[in-house]
Amino acid sequence: MATGVRLARHDAVWEGTFEGLGSVRVGPGGEIDVTVSDADALDPTEIEQRTAALRWGWGEPLGWVRRGCSVTVGTALVAPGRAEALVVRGGVHDAAIVAVGLATRGWQVLAERIVPLRWSDEVAEVQPTDAPVLFARRRAEVLGLAGEAVRADTDAVAVAVPRWSAPEALGGAVEVVMRRLGTDPLELLEGHERFEAASRLVAGGALEPDGEPLSPSERMARDLRLAGLDLARVHLDADGPDDVLDAIETWWLDGTVGETT
Repeated sequence: MATGVRLARHDAVWEGTFEGLGSVRVGPGGEIDVTVSDADALDPTEIEQRTAALRWGWGEPLGWVRRGCSVTVGTALVAPGRAEALVVRGGVHDAAIVAVGLATRGWQVLAERIVPLRWSDEVAEVQPTDAPVLFARRRAEVLGLAGEAVRADTDAVAVAVPRWSAPEALGGAVEVVMRRLGTDPLELLEGHERFEAASRLVAGGALEPDGEPLSPSERMARDLRLAGLDLARVHLDADGPDDVLDAIETWWLDGTVGETT
């Protein structure tokens, strides 16, 4: 498995090299070329799985960045009854429980893990992606979801969930954390917490959009626009997500927050 990562953003081709796994090359228009290390020693299934890992893990994110999009990390979904996209963020395992739980209730996944944002004067528009939705095999089996293995060294599977294929305006984000005693399933973010959450939405570093970097004033203006979205935090109970899913739907679709239970 990969133990070292090198990323070079040249003018013509960006290249990421992942020791023990392979490399990706991304052209100026976002074109992606994947090379798997030691392919001659691998069977076709292993080659396919490693190619997918490289493409979805780094090729696609860098491709969106080269096409001028900024990105956030999470799962973007569209709910029945509201066209705007909600991004579910948090630890990979916890956020997946909430995102897949919403998908079993009829929500459709617009983008998974890397969520591309294309900006206009008024709004950030989430672009649809084809990245597979990954979920723990045992939880997928409990929910009756079909799952396809992604690699031999993980219990994660790609699950079949409803997908949304048209760009939608970013309407808000919800952060998933584990519940502490006495906390409600959902809390609205206000004041400094709201601005801090907004300022963390857009990824930086290697995933900064191609082109001229934002000035400090431009970055502040962007974060203030993001702070105007619907932003919340949910507290996930290890025993089950149903109350959190109920709270999200009530807040997102009805605009209300339930009382403490």
